[in-house]
Formats: sequence, C-alpha cells, structure tokens
Amino acid sequence: MPSLKNLRHSFFLFPLSLLFFVTLMTGFNLSGSSVAVYGVTAGQSTGEAGLVMGHFRPIRSDEWLVRTPWLMSQIRNGLPTETGSGFGPIDAGVVGDLPTRSLDVLVRPHHLTSWFLSPDRALAAEWWMWHLLMMCGVYTFVVAISRHRGAGTLAALVLALSPSTQWWLAPGTFTTVGYGTLAGGLLVLAVQSSHRRQKFGLAILAGWSAACMISTLYVPWIITTAIVVTTAIAPALLHEVVSRPSRKDGLQAVGQAIGVMTVVCALLIATYVLRHSEAIRAIGETVYPGQRTSERGGTLNPATAFGSPFDYLASGPQTVNVNGTNQSENSSGILFVVPIATVFFGLLAAGRRFWNNREGRVLAGLLFGALVLVAWAFLPLPSYIGRLALLDRVPPGRLPPALSLVSAVTLGMFVSYLRNNNVRIPRTVVIASVGVFGFIQLWAAGLYRVEVSAVNPSKPLMITVVLMAGFVLVCTQRWLLGASTFVAFGLFQAMSINPIQHGAESLLNNPVTQLIETVENSNTGDAGWLMLGGDVYVRGSIEATGVDFVSGISRYPNHATWEVLDPDHKYVDAWNRYAHLVVEAGPIGSAPVITSPQTDVVKVVLDPCDSRLGSIGVRTVITQDYQLTGCGRLLGETTWGTRVIRAYGI
Repeated sequence: MPSLKNLRHSFFLFPLSLLFFVTLMTGFNLSGSSVAVYGVTAGQSTGEAGLVMGHFRPIRSDEWLVRTPWLMSQIRNGLPTETGSGFGPIDAGVVGDLPTRSLDVLVRPHHLTSWFLSPDRALAAEWWMWHLLMMCGVYTFVVAISRHRGAGTLAALVLALSPSTQWWLAPGTFTTVGYGTLAGGLLVLAVQSSHRRQKFGLAILAGWSAACMISTLYVPWIITTAIVVTTAIAPALLHEVVSRPSRKDGLQAVGQAIGVMTVVCALLIATYVLRHSEAIRAIGETVYPGQRTSERGGTLNPATAFGSPFDYLASGPQTVNVNGTNQSENSSGILFVVPIATVFFGLLAAGRRFWNNREGRVLAGLLFGALVLVAWAFLPLPSYIGRLALLDRVPPGRLPPALSLVSAVTLGMFVSYLRNNNVRIPRTVVIASVGVFGFIQLWAAGLYRVEVSAVNPSKPLMITVVLMAGFVLVCTQRWLLGASTFVAFGLFQAMSINPIQHGAESLLNNPVTQLIETVENSNTGDAGWLMLGGDVYVRGSIEATGVDFVSGISRYPNHATWEVLDPDHKYVDAWNRYAHLVVEAGPIGSAPVITSPQTDVVKVVLDPCDSRLGSIGVRTVITQDYQLTGCGRLLGETTWGTRVIRAYGI
C-alpha cells in the first residue's frame, strides 16, 4: 500500500510509534512509579500493591513521596492554581511542574492528559509522556541537523534507556531536555526551509518550545541543556550560512528565524512570569534552592560518571549504597564522547579535515560542549570560572543527565557523519579509540563500589568487550549492528531499574486515606490537616487525598503563614526554603522552635494545643502512636503496619 510505504520512510514514523506506545501503556494503566511502597509498608503483598514486574524503589522518594502525591491532590481538587498545603496558601504552578487548569498549559502542554484522566491513569500517561517528549525532542534535533532518521532514532533510544534517565526521570529533568532539543531542531528546520510561511511557522514553534523549556524553572538542567543545544546548533547554523551562494541571504535567514523565535519565547515567558511573579520572587529569595550555587567544580565521582555500563550491578538490590551515594544519584550514561573524541584526534593527526562538512562541524561543537561539562565535573574550578557559562548554578552532582544527553547526541551525529560522508576510519584510529574506550571503562570498573566492596571483574570485562565490539561495528560502516548492540544493552539495563506498576491504588486507597475520607465526610467546612511525626508513608497518603495538608512539603515559604509561628523572624533561615516539614509535639505552653537539620528538611517543635495552629488553618491533627489528650477530640483511628494512626479535631 503506497500510504504505508510512505509512512515507513516518513520523519513521523518514530514519533507516531512512540505515541502509540504511550497510548497503550496509559490504556493498560501501567507506569514506572514506585507507589507500591505504600501498600507493602501497610501490610500488602507486592501483587496486592499493584507491582507487576521489578522492584519498587524506596530511594526514589522524590517520585512516590513528593511528585506523585502532589499530582493526585491536584487532580482530585480539579487542578487549582493555589494550594493550602505546606504552610500555604502557595502558587501550585511553579514547583514540581504540576498541572493546573489555567493558561499555564500554553507552556506546559504535557499537562493536558491530567485535565481529562483519573488520577491513576494521569500518572501512567504522564510517566510515559516524559519519555515521549524527551525522545521526540532529541530525535527532531539530530534529524534536523543530520537529515538522518536512523541517527536521530539511535540518539533518542540511547538517552531514554540510559540509567541516568531511568533513575532521574522527573518532570523538571527530561521535559527540559525534550523541549530544549525540540526548540533547537525546529530552529534549524526553520533556517533550512525555503518557504516563507513554513519558515515563520517553524520559528514560532521553536520559540514556543524554548518557552516550555524555561518554564520548567529547574535551573541546573535549563543551563546544561542550553549548553548542549547551543554548541550543536551554532556550527549547524554557521554551515547554513557558508554553504549558500549568498552569505548575506544565509545570515538573513538565520537572523529572521532567531528573531521570531526570541520574540515568541519572550512573550510566552513574560506572560508566565507575570502570572507567577510573587512565587518566583519568593523562590529566588529562599536559602534553598534560591541561593544555591556551587562553590567549585570537580566534585563528581569518576566512578559515577564513567561507570554507567555497570549500573545493573547496583540495580539488582532494591536499595544499596553505590560509590558512596544512593543508586539514583550514582546513575549516569555511557560517555560515548570519549571514543568519538579519540577518533577525531586520530583523523586530525592523519591530516583529515573533518570540519569541512555539516556533521563534522556539529561534532566539533558538541565535543567542545562536552569538554565544558567534563571540565566542570572533574576539575577543581572556582565558582567565578563556572559563572562564565552559568555553571556556578549547577552542582557537579547534577551533571550526569547532561553528560548522557551530549553523549547520546554525539553518538547519533557520529553515525550520521560516517554514513552521510562515506567516511572510512583508518584501522589504527579505530584500534586506538576502542582501546581508550575500553581502558576508561575498566578503570571505572576498578573504582566501582557496591556497599564499599569492589565488583567482580568478570562481568565488567564482559560488558566492556560488548560495548567495544559495538563501537568497532559503528566505526567500520556496520553502524546498524553497532547501534543495535547499544540499544539492546540499554534496554537490558533499563528493565532492571524502575518497576512496572499497575495503577496507584495503594496510594489512593489505603488505611490513612480511608480514615481521612471518613473524617472529611463528617465535617462541614474546610479543615486544614497537620501531622505530628515524620512517617513518610502517612505523609504521602495525606497529601494524595487532596486535603489542605498544612504540614505537607513546603514548596516555597508563605511568609505571612510562617510569621504566625515566628513573628520576630528568629528562625527565618531555617524555614525560608523548599523543605519536607516535620512537626513534633513539644511541652505544653512552649513556644515553637524551628530548625533545619538538613538542607531540605524543616523541623517544627510546638505545643500541639497552641492556639496559633488555628490561625494557620489547622482543624485536624494526625498522630502516630501518640494520644492528643489535652485539646484534641478523637475523630477516628486506624493502623499502618504496627503503628496506630489517630485523627483529632482541635
């Protein structure tokens, strides 16, 4: 059939295949969430908790404790623009990339699924939508520059399957990468277009996509994504100028596209900032993350950066210490930039001028971008050096996803360079590059530690040989076999990381949520909830119900609310931050004491009968193994495992 044949050779085949996959997984209500942790800790089996395959990951608390309960709460409340949780009220549209039924959807279109789906299906749709955005962005970016669909597909799959993507998957991370690379690809396509309307349409879409990237508001990934995209598209646009008969026409085409893109992006961001100016200002003035800067570079562990191929050795156990940190913080992607850089040094030494074509110039730019990121990761550079590229806002520990991105894009462009230009790499250069690749990987394997123990060398050796063989295949014009090797290995690793979870019943319907529903049904009017104690499973369950959880996570401080407890700003440095709030009962009649035991935790010790709690909207108190007899009226109780959970009206 002609239509199917045309589709098979179409640019849209890969994105449409991804969309079909997302629709299928959403239809089956499957995600990679670790919400089964709620059911298991409450006494259910993994099957009863909805776990279909793999391990739920307790270490991924940013997902199952923070983001997923927030999402459930937003949907249950009709996607409001303001929430009373976390010592609010606060703006719901600035932290955590949460869906709201507002104009924010213009720069956060991936939220549309949450407008129409139930909470658990919205979770499934969102989980795979993040993959879709990232992969379509990278695919468009590489194809726009290289005009090679296979190279774009390879780059997208390698990045999506990398441990850094699977362990770090969150809205602020890979929506940033997806929209940023999509913006770069659309800009290149706009410059390349010979049709005026199409050119302006693509430039407008590029500006819109750039605005979507910036509106994620997660500065470390905005900066690093911008570095990767800019170092690639700058030489691509330069090539568009110098390759045209008239350089003046080329400069005009580039200038027009960038101008339209900039105007559209600025307008969209300006309207977004105007809607959220107070919240953005409050976040910027916080101790954390507003004043977070990296004092210096050079603090990324080499075993983390180069040890990605051995991630599966640490993914088997549910929770384990890896290279002195947790599994998520340790994850990275295979640094293909190392052997590819070696190839280009070899070609340069052989007198080859690889920068005479589009792909060669872009590769040179990407390798420069990788060098900037690697320098900040490993060299003890002072903050004023990092400030030149805004990297003083990027802790080296947040670089692995960016290094994975630049490596995946570089691999795709390298395949395109070899194929489009029919390049034959000298055998000595292939041997040297593969040797360097293998040496680096085995060196990293020697540094790799799981629970402070060195790994068995036989498995890292086998993995290294497989990856070396894949790179040899790519270098010797058998790129399809080499690419298949990398994708198969990536799939093997990815399947061992996140679980396959059906629904979110263990979060949405558990003993605590049932208790809250019973109390809420018997109450009239709004009731703010406060929890005494720090049990994370109870806290996440309360948040997911959609009640005003006053002691929920403070996304940024509402000064007026905090000043009720701290009118003299005695503890302002403690509470002026994004933080998990832990409220504990203090002596009767004592004044509140507020501390910050760690960067993202605020501890409040107060008299649970303090009248000021009513001033901040608290009407109901949840306790665990504690009886509030002084001022509380027991409304109901339940158990969570071996713990007794009680609800008191005050």
